[in-house]
Amino acid sequence: MNEINAQQRLREANSFKAEAEKILLVKAAEADSESKHMTGVGIARQRKALVDGLSDTVAEYTHEVAGTTPKDVMDLLLLTQYFGMPLLSFSLSLFVSVLFPSLLLWLVTSIVKEKL
Repeated sequence: MNEINAQQRLREANSFKAEAEKILLVKAAEADSESKHMTGVGIARQRKALVDGLSDTVAEYTHEVAGTTPKDVMDLLLLTQYFGMPLLSFSLSLFVSVLFPSLLLWLVTSIVKEKL
């Protein structure tokens, strides 16, 4: 009789253990899902901040430089991004990757101002 009771308790213990493992797996999956959701929210906020900053930059540049349109400013920014990317990709040091894009922006801006 003792052996029957022991086997029954062992089955119940295994059942409880399996249920606990299931709960742990479900909670881990929920935590991973929430983490990915929060990462997505953070990326969305970052992108919104970038767009807001870009909008402010276009408005400010258009206002400060007479005769420029928002399209001119966007063309200038796209040109800067186009030429700045290879410099970032192939830079040999942090100094080079930080210096050249700003130098390129200054150069392109000065050329545009001369043409105006």
